[in-house]
Amino acid sequence: MPVEVIYVFDGGDAPLPGLEAHNITSSSPLTIYQAWNLALAAVKTPLVMNPNLDDRLAPDAVEKLAAIWRQAARRWPAATGASATAKARPTR
Repeated sequence: MPVEVIYVFDGGDAPLPGLEAHNITSSSPLTIYQAWNLALAAVKTPLVMNPNLDDRLAPDAVEKLAAIWRQAARRWPAATGASATAKARPTR
C-alpha cells in the first residue's frame, strides 16, 4: 500500500527544511476543515488517515490498517469502494 505524507501550512507558516513530504502552503489562515480539504484534493492513495500533531502511531500501523482494509475489501467490495463494478444491495 503506497504511503503519501501531505502537510498543509497556512498563515505564512512554512515547511521545515528537509521535510520530505507533499507540502501545501496557503498565505491565508485556514480552518482545520479547509486544510483537510486541501490535503484530500491532493492525495493520490486509496486510503487516507488524518493524524494530528498529538497523535502517535505504532511503527507498523499503516501496514496493519492496510491489511485490515484489504481483508474488508475482499468481503465487502461495494462498501469499501474496492470494486468499481460492485453493485450496492437495495435497502429495505
